[in-house]
Amino acid sequence: MIGHPLVRSWVRRHPDHEFEQSANAPAVRRLLDELDLGPVTCVLSGEDHLNLLVGAGRLVLRSYKPFVTRPRILDLQRIRAGLAVQGLRVTVPIMIGGRSVFRCGTRWAEVEPYLDHQAGHGTPEELFAAIGRLHRALRRLPPPTTRDLRPAYVDPDLLGRWLRRNAADGATSDPDELAPMIKELGRRWIPAEEVQTIHGDPHGANLVRTDDGPVYFDFGGLATAPRAWDLAVAHAYLLRTLQAPDPAGLYDAYEGAAASALTPGERSALRVYPAAAALMYAICGWGEGWRRIARDQLTGDHQ
Repeated sequence: MIGHPLVRSWVRRHPDHEFEQSANAPAVRRLLDELDLGPVTCVLSGEDHLNLLVGAGRLVLRSYKPFVTRPRILDLQRIRAGLAVQGLRVTVPIMIGGRSVFRCGTRWAEVEPYLDHQAGHGTPEELFAAIGRLHRALRRLPPPTTRDLRPAYVDPDLLGRWLRRNAADGATSDPDELAPMIKELGRRWIPAEEVQTIHGDPHGANLVRTDDGPVYFDFGGLATAPRAWDLAVAHAYLLRTLQAPDPAGLYDAYEGAAASALTPGERSALRVYPAAAALMYAICGWGEGWRRIARDQLTGDHQ
């Protein structure tokens, strides 16, 4: 995450904020004692925030990154509560002492029930159907009033600016390889239609299949943006794991669950949007695999 150009800029502007946090940090220990949550059972996965299993394995304490504000967390809690009312399996924070957001040093934190999700990620079609159900439910709710530090949706112009910034800082290796890809992406770019509230990071670890239906996690990237971007991110992650399902089948699964057909413009845009998602992750330095996906999408049989 620190490779993201906007996060790097934030860290430079706030040198007194400890960016990484551990379960043994004094602020975390104080909050655990204050809320009487008991010992930490284990540290759960999660790239953006510190997630601790507590309360004899029944609760999760999430300490957000220091740039995530209290209004942002309350906004996310409002939307998650609205999704839960519609029957989606999401975690709804617990009120303790009349509060749902708690100070944790220079950060904010929340406590939520632990939802079991050990049954696996499901098929690609199930993933896209889960995104469709989520989009359908999000359309019924007022949009978010806050934004994450990192935009949920990127276009070639923004990617180019991020690459130049990271290249100047030495944070992106071999930027000369990525620059021509961004130029080619710009040549093929189609502005997306159908803007709505989207998840922002809907891969298989955040939309998890269980016997009781999908469980939805990590709404930190929630934003008002083209809905096609969620599909592009999910598709890029499938390619990252060397899965290459027929996009037509994925989109059919999405449309059936969303009760809304993709427009011809959206389907055209989705021919290149997975490459944009891959380039975003490549600029952040998340591994050679993302460069490969972008290269294949822009030079292979995906035109």
